[in-house]
Parts: sequence; C-alpha cells; structure tokens
Amino acid sequence: MRSSGRLLLALLPALLLCAPGAAGAPADRGEDGSLEQLLREVRRRREAAAAKLAVPVTDLVQQLQKASTGDGEAAEKAKVQLVALGTEAAPLLVPHLDPGQGALGPDRRRASLVAEVLEQLPTRSVTDALITMARTGSPHGRLNALRVLGTSPDRAAAGACLIEAVRTSDKDTRVQALRSLARLGGAEHETVLVEALAETDPDVLRAVLTALTGVRSVAGRERVRTLMGAPQLAVPLVKEITAYLRAIAPSLAPEDFEALARLAAHESVAEKDGLLILDTIADLQPQLDAKLHKLFEPLLANQFLRTDAQLCLARLGDRNERRDLIKRFDELVARNEDWAGGYEQRGGVLLKLGEYGEAARDYARAVKLYQTQGREIEDSIYIELARAYVLDQNLKKAHEALTEGGLASGALKQLKTDPDFQTLAESGKYGRIFD
Repeated sequence: MRSSGRLLLALLPALLLCAPGAAGAPADRGEDGSLEQLLREVRRRREAAAAKLAVPVTDLVQQLQKASTGDGEAAEKAKVQLVALGTEAAPLLVPHLDPGQGALGPDRRRASLVAEVLEQLPTRSVTDALITMARTGSPHGRLNALRVLGTSPDRAAAGACLIEAVRTSDKDTRVQALRSLARLGGAEHETVLVEALAETDPDVLRAVLTALTGVRSVAGRERVRTLMGAPQLAVPLVKEITAYLRAIAPSLAPEDFEALARLAAHESVAEKDGLLILDTIADLQPQLDAKLHKLFEPLLANQFLRTDAQLCLARLGDRNERRDLIKRFDELVARNEDWAGGYEQRGGVLLKLGEYGEAARDYARAVKLYQTQGREIEDSIYIELARAYVLDQNLKKAHEALTEGGLASGALKQLKTDPDFQTLAESGKYGRIFD
C-alpha cells in the first residue's frame, strides 16, 4: 500500500500538468503538499473543464436530436464537432446514451448517434458509468453502453461486463455484447465468441460470424467448418459464412473448401446462395485436387448451378471445363447472331475467366444490337462493359462506356469504390466521371 501511494503521489504532478487549464503551470500541492490536497486540485480542474464543455455538449446533442429525423449530413457534422471536444467531453455524453423507457424513434436514434461519438472517444474515465448503464439502464441504454464498451481502453473491466451480459442477458443484449467482445479483442474474449458458435439461434450465429469477420479472427475457423456440415443451421447463414471465410482466407485448409462445396450441393441451398458459394471458392483459389473435384459432380448435374460450377472449376485451372464452357457459349451465339442476350451472357463468362478484351467485344456487340433494335439498355450492361475495359487497361473506352450509359450519380458513386474500377477512379484524365 505504501509503495502504491508513493507511486500515485509521484504521478499526480504530471496529471495536474496535463489537466485542462494547467499547461505550463507547476502543480499546486497546497500548503502541506498532501496527497489529499493534490486529489482535490485534480477534481477541481476536471470539474472546471467539464463546466466549460457542458454548454457546447448540450447544444451539439440537441443538434443530434434534430438531425435524428433523417438529416444525415447534419448528424455527421454534429458528431465530428463532438469528437473534436476530446475525451473530456465523454463523461457528459454518457447520460445521453440512454433514451429512457419507452423512448420514441428520434430519441433512440439520437442515443445511437451519441454511442457512435463515444466509440471514437475511448477513455477510462467513463468505464464505471458505462458498466452501470449496461447493467441497469433501459433496454436501448444497455445496448448502447455495451456497444461503447467494445472500444474501451479498460479491457479487463469492460470484458468482464460484456461476458456477464453474454452469460445472463436476453438475446438482443447478448448479440450486442458478442459484437463488442470481438472489437475488444483478446484470446479470452475470442473463447466466448467461439463457444457461441455452438448455439443454434440463427441471430446469435449471424452476430458472432459478423463480429469475427470484422476483426478477421481465425479462432472460429474449426467451429465454422462444423457449422457448414449442419445445413439446417448453415443455409440461412451462407452470406455470413462466405464473408468470414474470405476474411481469413490465408488460414483456410482444404477441409474448409470441401465443406463449402458440400454445402453448395445441398438440396436446401437456394440458387443465389449456391452461386455465392461457388464465386467464393473461385475467388479464394484453393488447390483443385481430386477430392475437391469430385465434390463438384452434383453441382455439375444441377441445371441451375451447372454453368457456375463449370466456371468455378475453370477458374481453378480445369482446362476441360474451361474449353467446354466456352464452346457452349460460342454455340449459343452462333445459333442466333442477332440476339444481344447471347453476347451478354458470353461476355459475362469471359469476364470471369479473365478474358477481358474478348468480354469487352461481346458487351459492345450486345449494346450495338440493343441500339439497332431500339431496345432499352440496362445500366448493368454499360457497367460490365466498362469493367471489362478497365480490367483490360483501356481507360478511355471505359470512360466512354460509362458516359454513353448515362448512369445516375448514385450508381457512379458506388462504382468509384469498386476495386475493379480503382485505376479509372485514380486517373487524372478519366476519373472525374465519378464526380
């Protein structure tokens, strides 16, 4: 006790120098230089700083309240200003995390926005208040407090509270606690998350998979592999499972891809989910050994998945499937050379096979036929034509395709963040089309 007291006494002058309003001023120890006097001085300065921040914090929270009805730009501006006030504002913001029992939508939205601010102001000074709210607040207040605890620098106390919520709370609260545990990180918290992957509630499983994906944790890999072997549980979670496997791609083993292929072939998997799984396997490029190839047999026999199964195998290096696939689409075009849809379909296959120049020619031919026949051309055709040109390093043609397509600003804004369009977006000459 004596040594810890001496340590605190030694640190207090530094604390006082760092306190608001104390820059460059020597620490005032009082007449007797006692520890009690130093602590009183720290509290006084903190209270003075809080008093100065009270008015701007209140004003900005009121702005959040007004913006909570849908003005996203105003909300973002107020959030930025609150974050700029620094961690000294955090204790003043914590009470606003709880909208109260029976709160209406705008109040709940404002409280959620405050939570977003506090996530950017991690400080130990609010740990106790957050833990209290997480245990005793209104339902929405508890969720917000648990959310902020996910970024707490006080990992031990925050983690203990989150684990307590996982063990003892209702589903919605548990889901938020699991998400925050993933953000908090650490082997002891990952253990709790992995344990939750053994549950059967799809909402809990979805939350855990999303959380593990966000932090790229490999801890859940074996449990996820087991999950894929239980289609009744895995089928509703195909999107989350594939996103998780993509996030930890370097650590995947052959068994993971085999489990994915089996899941894709299961009779209860919807066509769109089967296509998502096949795209994932192809993108992650596992070694195509005899065992994995054999698992594709039921997929090749599925009339809805056959083309994408062939495409996946071709992308993994199966030359026979590649040759047969291209031959089939060549025959499709040859049967009716004036059908734009045939060129569009073959262009899509060639694009995925990396034949960018040939894909661009097919899409351009499809556009020409649609125009000649006076038919409406969907935005997606111009987008894929431009994608093929960009990937073929023809930025000028890509720019022309997007210009001709006359895409709405929202569609162009979304394309700007598409990795395939990165070189076009970064081009000083042609990238301005996204603006």
